[in-house]
Formats: sequence, structure tokens, C-alpha cells
Amino acid sequence: MIYHFVRLELVRVTLNLHADVWMAEPETRKGPDLNLSFKLKLPSPGPPFEAVAFFPWGAQDLAALWGGEYNKEPYTYYWAATISSYKPVFAAASKTHACIFSSQNPAIQLLDLRLSQLQSADGWPTQIAWALHPTSFSPFLLIAVDRKVLIIDAKTGSVVGLLRGHGGTITFIAVHPTSPHIFCTTSKDFTTRIYDLTRLATEPSTNLHWAPDPRPSGAGLPFGLRAAEPEGRGQGLCITVLVGGKSGGHRAAVLGAAFHPVLPVLATCGTDRALKIWYVRPQNTKTLVREDKPLFSTTKVHQASIGSLVWLGREHLLSHCATPVFRACEGEETILKTGKGTLVIWEWLAMDRFFPPEHADSWQDVLRGSASEYQDSSSLKVIAEYAFEQQLKPNVIPRIHSCFSGEPQISYTYPGSHAIQVVGLAGARPRKKPTISDQGKLAPPDQDALQRHLNIEPLANLGCIQLSIPPEEGSFHACAMNPDGDVVAGAGCAGSEAAIWVWYKRSL
Repeated sequence: MIYHFVRLELVRVTLNLHADVWMAEPETRKGPDLNLSFKLKLPSPGPPFEAVAFFPWGAQDLAALWGGEYNKEPYTYYWAATISSYKPVFAAASKTHACIFSSQNPAIQLLDLRLSQLQSADGWPTQIAWALHPTSFSPFLLIAVDRKVLIIDAKTGSVVGLLRGHGGTITFIAVHPTSPHIFCTTSKDFTTRIYDLTRLATEPSTNLHWAPDPRPSGAGLPFGLRAAEPEGRGQGLCITVLVGGKSGGHRAAVLGAAFHPVLPVLATCGTDRALKIWYVRPQNTKTLVREDKPLFSTTKVHQASIGSLVWLGREHLLSHCATPVFRACEGEETILKTGKGTLVIWEWLAMDRFFPPEHADSWQDVLRGSASEYQDSSSLKVIAEYAFEQQLKPNVIPRIHSCFSGEPQISYTYPGSHAIQVVGLAGARPRKKPTISDQGKLAPPDQDALQRHLNIEPLANLGCIQLSIPPEEGSFHACAMNPDGDVVAGAGCAGSEAAIWVWYKRSL
């Protein structure tokens, strides 16, 4: 049965999925459940949807946002109105379009914005995220293509900001979980830039003046800092730059970032295999902050480009990497072999040293770790490690979305694949202790690095739910889950048309 709407073709399909105990322990997964899937397509040919994001907040979240400052009348009324309109909403973006849909009624397309002015030069996927303005709770859609960030008012569909400043393609957008007017962008220029949506991109320079001119100097600075010309127009101002380089920053493209929900720190990762944790100073100054030395940095967790990371708790993080490449010897010949990407839960052991719980009410303006901490630290502990399925091509990074509002779970897909995997993390277990041989050495003694890597426990052991489509129907480029974890959306293409598949949890 096919229904035609203004800009969508809605195809209704029924699928049998083993999802009656959505994200329960692996041993309890049994029995089929009937799930309804909607397939959304743009009517005209075009590039695939490359990113999808659900509106991430619910009715109870206002108490945690902005320190609970607005959890009172009349703000609770404004918040209830925003949640009523946008909680069932998700957005998707391609190289040429950004669309907002209702997951309760997928036939309704709330926004269709053309992005022809923001074409990416190197083919990196479009990035999108949701943000909020304090007091008014106006939802913003952040769209990054190439080196620019477009800020869209989701209510009116108008462009309220256009930001620039990066010297390379923007690879990711991360929004602060408890101050959602703050967001950061990572880039192939080795830097991470933090923005404030309550300030304007055209704020005057605060540089010193050069006598006899009484006006502030318009000279620019290195490392992508404030230049003489404006950094964009409309809402959004860069307030902090985490620079790259040998002093302590990333030495290659930065691919992911995650704000800590409570503490003033930001974690980043990239193609240099480095995981870094930066101190983000309180934003009570109009002076642009430049930071080149993180509190913590390590390359000892993953063996390939790190695609994303997310905070699981006060000092625990979850990160994942691409398919690594190893050198292996076959006789006298050395060849290259691909391993498996890994998903790792690890702990930063120095958290309480920098942020002691007994002094949680005040933080220093400047925090600095020792050289051993910000170059390649060992102050971490790997809790659990799981391997993705084998990939034939090296350096392939799965697109992952995390959902931690209830039971922790992730959904992931490989670009161009025909399946989305949904995995519950509640069943994750610590790594097994290495066995000891009779000689007192690690066993087996002749096992090389590649073989040890391939022996990592498969992620499928946690009990994956697979949402798949026939190869002839299309392919996925990204996926996402709603905050409650009961709706999954896959973005990609169906032939020559951008398409989205949406799965719903159905109770028996």
C-alpha cells in the first residue's frame, strides 16, 4: 500500500524481528515481535542521507539542564510546549537537503531545507545535531558541511547563524548535555572549536589597541584564532579553540568529541589513535581561550583511527575505532592484514586528582597536567573490550549512536551496508585475565599481536538485534535511536534517492 504526500513517498512494510525483550540480557532474548517499519524517500533523485538525529530531550530533563536554573514557572510551561512539539521529531541531512520529520506520523515533513551553498570538498559526511536556546527553549538544528556550521531555527526554518573558522572539513558536532546552548565542532585541521549560541558571531574584537589608534587591533592570530574579519553572521561565537600540534594537541584529524555532563572537561579522539581529555574553563569571559595541552592523552587503547567516544559516568568512557591494519609475517615475506575494529569501555584514573569530589563547588581557572599526562599517559584502565565483525577494507569506521537514558545501548552501521546492529551494553563484562603457562609466561608464547587482537570477544556475544533491508532496496550511511531507545532510524539511499527507514518497538 503506497501513500503519496507533498514531498514524501511513504511505503508501509511489516518485519519480523526478535525484539520482544528490547535490550534485555542476551540469554533472555527469545520470541518474535511484530514491528512496523516506515520507509521515507525524497521524490527526486539526489545524494543519500548521511546523518540522522532524534530530538534528544524529554519532559523530565529540564531539572538537569542549565543547573536547574529554569526549572520553575513560567519556563516549565515553555518547556512542556517544546517537548510536546519536538520529542517525537528527528532530523536527517544529505549533501543537498536537511529535513525534519515526525516519528509519530512519518508522513509529516516539518522542514525541507536545501543546502546547495554548503557542498563538501572531500566527501566527508554531513553532520547534524540538536541544540537549545536558554530561556526560550527554541530548538536549533546544527548542520556542518565542509568548513561551515549552519544554525537553523527549527520552528521557523530560518537560518539564524552561519559560522566559519575551521581550516579543514568539520567531522563531528557535539552538544553539551546539560548546557545545550554550548556545542563544539571537530575538524581535519587538528583542532576543536567550542561555540556559545547566546552570543553573536559579529561581536567586536577585544584585542589591545595600537597607539595612536584608540580602536582595538584587527590583527589575527595563528592556530585559527580570532581574525580581523567576522567569523560568520548571526548567532554563535567561538569561545575556545583546542589546537593541535606537538605540544599536546591532536596530530591528525579530530573525529569525535564528548562533553562531560557535570565537570568542565571535554574528551576528543581522532585518526592519530589518541584519546584526549581537555579542561574547558568556565565561560565567564569575553576573551577567546586557546588551549594546547590537555589534562590527559593516550594512544594505548585503540590500534586504529578512533571514530567516537562518549562518557558513561564520572570517569568512565566508551570509545570505538576503525578496522586496524597489522604487519604479519608469512615465511620470509611481510604482508599487511586487517584486524577488527574494537569497542572499549575504559576508566580515566586521574579524574579525582584534577577534580576532587570534596571541592566540587569550585574549580581553578587554569588546570595543567604533567608532560607524562598530556603526551602519552598510562593513567587508564580498560574495563571491557569487544570486537566488531571483520571488515575486508582497512580503516573503515562504523557510524555509532549511543542511548543511555534507560538501559545503555548503542546502534551502529557501516557506511554502505544493509544492516543496523542494536546492542545492549548492560551485559558487558570485564576482560578475562591472561592465562599463565607452566613457564610463567603469557600463553600462548608464540601468539603475535594480530592473533591476540583477533581473539578479542565479539560484540555479537552481547546479543545484537539486527535490523536489515534487502540489498536491492538500498543501503545505510548512518543510524540513530530516540532517547527512549524504542525507535531506530537508518539513513541512506534507495537507488538514486535519499531514504530513511524507521523501526518501532511493538509490545505484544
